[in-house]
Amino acid sequence: MKRPLVLAPIVYSHDPASPAGEDSVAGAVRELTSRPEFRDGGITWSFPARWWERRDSPLGPTLEAIRERVASGLDALAPCGYSGCHHGALLATELERELGWAIKNPWGSGLRPSFASRPTILFSTRIDLAREQALERYTSTFDVFISGVQRTSTSRLDDLLIYHNQLAHRMAALSVGRTPLRQRTATRRRCSALLATREPVVAVLIPVECAADRGGVSEFLALLDRLPRRRSLRLAAIDEPLILQCDVDHHAVPEIEPAGPQHLSLDAERAARGAGRLRAGRATIEATRSLLVSLADARGSDEDVPQTPVTHPREYIASMMGDAYISDDSMIVSFEGGNLRGIADDEGALLLDEATAGWVETERRRHLFTISSAFSYEAEQCRGLSTMATAAGMAGSTAVRMDASFVEGYPWFVLDVRVDTPPPGPAIRSLTPLVVGLTDCSTGQCLEIETLYPDGEIGHTFLEGGRRDQTVTVWGALFRFRWGDRCLSVGYPALHGKTIAPIAVRMIPQRRGRSRIELHPAGYYAADSPELISARSYRVTFCVAPGEPDEAGILRPPSQLVYSLSPGEEGRDA
Repeated sequence: MKRPLVLAPIVYSHDPASPAGEDSVAGAVRELTSRPEFRDGGITWSFPARWWERRDSPLGPTLEAIRERVASGLDALAPCGYSGCHHGALLATELERELGWAIKNPWGSGLRPSFASRPTILFSTRIDLAREQALERYTSTFDVFISGVQRTSTSRLDDLLIYHNQLAHRMAALSVGRTPLRQRTATRRRCSALLATREPVVAVLIPVECAADRGGVSEFLALLDRLPRRRSLRLAAIDEPLILQCDVDHHAVPEIEPAGPQHLSLDAERAARGAGRLRAGRATIEATRSLLVSLADARGSDEDVPQTPVTHPREYIASMMGDAYISDDSMIVSFEGGNLRGIADDEGALLLDEATAGWVETERRRHLFTISSAFSYEAEQCRGLSTMATAAGMAGSTAVRMDASFVEGYPWFVLDVRVDTPPPGPAIRSLTPLVVGLTDCSTGQCLEIETLYPDGEIGHTFLEGGRRDQTVTVWGALFRFRWGDRCLSVGYPALHGKTIAPIAVRMIPQRRGRSRIELHPAGYYAADSPELISARSYRVTFCVAPGEPDEAGILRPPSQLVYSLSPGEEGRDA
């Protein structure tokens, strides 16, 4: 007799902002719902509520087909919000509107009037798991909140954490798609995992964002062709009876991650860093809507993050291609061959005592950024080191320019980074212009990341060393990295309004029970196609300091910092 297995497919998309994206989503929905298994089987659909504003677009018939299936009781809705943007990129009031407008909004696209019932489930791969206040907003707005996944070492399936009636339930989960290489091998492994599991219910996460994501639908349908040979299969939408079949989680603080990929696109980061300008005026309904949509559509522009170089008069003193040191009363910063090597205070070193370089990785190799020049300089109110690096072996003008300086009367060390990304050509697998390596931590030791937002809200993220290679993206304006008895602060100064920025953090297992901690403060991008990293320039300004200096220097930067980073008269005339 075949063992029974319930599959709960969650088909999700944040926003097909182009006609090609709309066609991809419409095609995926038709492909799924035309299968005989879904005549009586259910799907949980997760998409932004503002899709309903496109009823007259090519997406309209698709939305109507979903509405009819939900009205019949077959399917369920689990919106990701109104716009589908990253929740970590929002202030408290903005997140409240992102959630509330998914249910009812002034533009008639709320899901309550559209579906004649209130959606009760929230699911988003762009969830905010760091701020306690965000979690409270999720549970107060929705009856069921799907928070994320916990990776397990004892099973080939992950655990999906679902909060319902103040209890956390664990549902086995499997993600499909996003495996461009060796697709058949990956499908066989996932099929084996489903055949071997003893769990009664398994959620299957199926992304449909663009044409590249249609592989998730194809793989899921391939699983449906194989599984019924050895399991008694049923398809169901997520609802209360299904959740109650799953075990209750009793961990005090389960280590969970967003259900989707952690990497952001370059456009998404540019939009987030430039959103401060949109917050400069009154937070009206239309202004907030414009901000949410720009973040969801990742509409970064050259005006969001000015590219005009700093042109205040400087006196270049000497070439510093060897070992170089810059210091003030609170810290010593060291460079080796123009690369950042160390930051130390009276308590000791905070960075690895080795120079680290960024890279551009293509399908064939990793191209390291190599310093071609490094000069010390002095200018009005600041002094520092100016470097230029290029990616060895890459065609075009792929380059990183960095000014690292102390500003008079400012307790932070300032790094102003300008990046020229690769031109169209070979597919870019990953890009990071700058790597900051912290001193190692031991197996079992936790890295605590405390984040401070411009509105005063605080978030916490924890990474445990020695388990596996982990990458997380953390949001905020100011970050405190604490491990052992050490603390390093990193902040993104509010130069153009209330700034919320992402920072990528990696924990990499090493030998002898140690783990390496890497920060990527100028971005860490991963892409499977060249159009995700297109030829353009961008600029990131951030500050670092040992310990926990006052946050006012980041949230309300002083005039001398703003002056030192703004274009001089020559730059304005250019």
